[in-house]
Amino acid sequence: MNTDQQSEVGKMTLQAEGEHGNTREKKRARHTEAWNADCERCEEHKFGGGCAKAPEEAPEEAPEDAARAAEEPQLLHGAGICKWFNVRMGFGFLSMTARAGVALDPPVDVFVHQSKLHMEGFRSLKEGEAVEFTFKKSAKGLESIRVTGPGGVFCIGSERRPKGKNVQKRRSKGDRVTWLVSNRPVLLLRGKNYVMGQRRRAVILGAVLCQYHKGITAKLYPLHMKGLRLERVSLVSAPGCQAAGPMPKHIAFIMDGNRRYAKKCQVERQEGHSQGFNKLAETLRWCLNLGILEVTVYAFSIENFKRSKSEVDGLMDLAREKFSRLMEEQEKLQKHGVCIRVLGDLHLLPLDLQELVAQAVQTTRNYNKCFLNICFAYTSRHEISNAVREMAWGVEQGLLDPSDVSESLLDKCLYTNHSPHPDILIRTSGEVRLSDFLLWQTSHSCLVFQPVLWPEYTFWNLCEAILQFQMNHSMLQQKARDVYAEERKRQQLERDQAAVTEQLLQEGLPASGDPQLRRTRLHKLSARREERVQGFLQALELKRADWLAHLGTAST
Repeated sequence: MNTDQQSEVGKMTLQAEGEHGNTREKKRARHTEAWNADCERCEEHKFGGGCAKAPEEAPEEAPEDAARAAEEPQLLHGAGICKWFNVRMGFGFLSMTARAGVALDPPVDVFVHQSKLHMEGFRSLKEGEAVEFTFKKSAKGLESIRVTGPGGVFCIGSERRPKGKNVQKRRSKGDRVTWLVSNRPVLLLRGKNYVMGQRRRAVILGAVLCQYHKGITAKLYPLHMKGLRLERVSLVSAPGCQAAGPMPKHIAFIMDGNRRYAKKCQVERQEGHSQGFNKLAETLRWCLNLGILEVTVYAFSIENFKRSKSEVDGLMDLAREKFSRLMEEQEKLQKHGVCIRVLGDLHLLPLDLQELVAQAVQTTRNYNKCFLNICFAYTSRHEISNAVREMAWGVEQGLLDPSDVSESLLDKCLYTNHSPHPDILIRTSGEVRLSDFLLWQTSHSCLVFQPVLWPEYTFWNLCEAILQFQMNHSMLQQKARDVYAEERKRQQLERDQAAVTEQLLQEGLPASGDPQLRRTRLHKLSARREERVQGFLQALELKRADWLAHLGTAST
């Protein structure tokens, strides 16, 4: 290539580079002009938030660039409130009440996206929040470009948060249980045995016991749940502390399910009965901790003598073993003041067992802190018939008049004459019947039938029974007993008045004569009857005590 050709190529290269440079310069000028145009429009409409674009010096605007800028949508300024905002989706609508300082009636809706909000943190708008914004017209309508609070400050924003982003932690199971207990305690107690597992039932019942105020009094040990662990906290009792709910003073148990438990565990029946006795000792400790000072248990029914000889002999051997152990632990019985009473027809028991029973009863008869009533060789019908025979004996001995025989006297002749009637009767194993147990004494008791087998009985089952007593009876039980006692007094008074009238007629005096005379006769009649009844009861107690003392002496 000669010198002229090289010169020509150089000129063409420089020309091409110049044209390329001019193109880049034109593009840069157009971009700069667009930025400046945005800034000028922001200033023209007095946008309170200012413009974030940095001003740059630009060359003079070309005619074609000015035409292109004129075709772009015009940005406008408005003010109003947030009409609604979907926090989860991140968009909503503003209600524009003023445009460029001119009030609008009715307001106009302007679309807003969370990316256009001027604020820190999670971007959202609160419904009704006052805002200022720049917007434009688009094919879809009015669309906001930048949204701030009044005067260009940050938007306040909504307090709500969408699921999946900064989600507030879900309440723990303990919190949910606490809420359910506070608002739906009865529903939990009714449904827990059918829709929940054993662990959850225990947790819920523990929470019910803690939160349901009727289940705890100032004299008890409040229980706090830690999973399935119990923490016993002593509560300092203060004078004047009122119980939040009535607590039972006397509970009776039908300890049913020992044989089914043995069959379930594939062990001997005797082992099932032994496990049942161990559960009784544990249950007595629970009752003592809860302040329940009297417990009656159905240990052996007269009907149980109809079982196989091997099983009956095994039960008698178990009774001998346990009563012998009781006599070996006299120091513990004295320390806790446990009075043991054995209720039933002891004549049906083997003689050596009668002697052990008599010795246990005689040894603890003066203790009065807490009471354990063991119904052994017992049925309620046999108890009632025996009470009738005792009253007949009193009439035969001249201790009673036939007119002295009454319902209240029959009640005082029962085996349980030294004990208040049970507040709760609990039967385990799911059987819904009393099996001839305390038929007379449970007329106003809360009957609780629980499906658990006796050797599997737990503290939670006992708490459930107490809660049922509190929720279903409250003071109604005591009121019913008081009404019944008043009715018996009224009936006795009517009988006494009838007897006084008969005496007056026999003496030839008018039945409705001197009221003072009738009152005097009535008072004397009542006093003589009470004297006869007390004498009969003392004789009856002496007869029973002599028989036990004779057995106790024979054993030694």
